[in-house]
Amino acid sequence: MSDDEKQKKILFNWQKIKNSIPPISKSNRWLLVFLLILLLIGANYYWPTKKNKLFDFSRVGTTVDHINLQRADTIYQLVKNNNQWFIANKDNQPANQEAIDQLLATVATMNFDQPFSQNPDKQKSFQVDESGWQLSLLSGEQKQLGLIVGKYGPSWPSSYVRLENSNDVYLVNSPLTQIIEQSDWRDLTIIKATEGQIQRVEWAGKMIIEKKDNKWSFTTPANIIIDENKLQPVFTSLANFLALDISAEKKESLSAKPKILILKITTPEGLKELNFWSKDQDQYWVTRSDSDIVYIISKGLYVNIDQEIKNLKK
Repeated sequence: MSDDEKQKKILFNWQKIKNSIPPISKSNRWLLVFLLILLLIGANYYWPTKKNKLFDFSRVGTTVDHINLQRADTIYQLVKNNNQWFIANKDNQPANQEAIDQLLATVATMNFDQPFSQNPDKQKSFQVDESGWQLSLLSGEQKQLGLIVGKYGPSWPSSYVRLENSNDVYLVNSPLTQIIEQSDWRDLTIIKATEGQIQRVEWAGKMIIEKKDNKWSFTTPANIIIDENKLQPVFTSLANFLALDISAEKKESLSAKPKILILKITTPEGLKELNFWSKDQDQYWVTRSDSDIVYIISKGLYVNIDQEIKNLKK
C-alpha cells in the first residue's frame, strides 16, 4: 500500500470515529470545561511548581558560627563557641539559644518562585532598604548568606526579603520578620527547672520543702503540713524565672550589700543558688552561684514567688 493510500485510510478511519461520537450539548460542554479546571487544580496540588531555595542550608547550615544583625544603630553580633551562642558586642552575654535555632530553621526552609519586585524605587515600601534588618550568616570569615529583611507580608506568615547587592525582592512564606523583631537575642533565663527536676527548695534558710518517695513535705519548719494544691504555682514560677534585663552592676560590688534572700533549688544536676538584693523600690538584683551575670527582676516577680512559697503552709 502506497503512502497516499495509507493516509487516505487513516483519514477515513478518523472520519468514521468522529461521526460515531454523539454531538456535545452546550450544558455538557460547560461540564467538560469545569472538569478540566478541576483537573488542572488537582495537578497543581499534587505536582506543585518546584521552588528555589534562598539558602542551601543543608550544605553549610551546620557550619554557620557567626550571625550579624543590624538595623540603624541596633547591632547584634552572635558568635557560636563550643556549641553555645554568645553576643560578642554585648560583653559575650549568653544568647537566646532557642531564638537562634528558630531563626536558622526558618532560613533553612525559605523558598521562592520569582522575584516579587525588581524595582529599586519600591524597596522603601517593602522596608528592604536601609530601614530593614541586615542579616548575614557566616562560617568563619566566609559569608554564606546576606539578606535585607523587610516588613510583614500581606498574610501571616510572610515576609519581604531582598538579596544583598541585588534588586530582587521576594515575598517568602516565612515569619522571619516576626522572629527578628521580637527577639532580644539575650538569654534572660535566670533558672530553668521543671517540676519533675526539682527535689528540694530552701527559702531564706527558714522554709525548706523536700520531695521524698514522690511526696512533698516541709523539713523546716518541722511538723508543718504542706498544702499540695498550692505547689503548682511555685513550680510554674521557678520554671519561668526570667529577668527583665541584665545589669551593668558587677557581681563583686554586690557582695558588700546585704542580701534580702537566698533561694536554693536542688535538682539532679546539683544545687542552684540564687541571691537577691534590693536595687530600688521597684526592682531587685539577682545572681546565680555559677554565673557572673547580674540580672534585674521586677518587684512583682519577687513578691509573687515569695507569697506562693509562704502560702504552702496548710
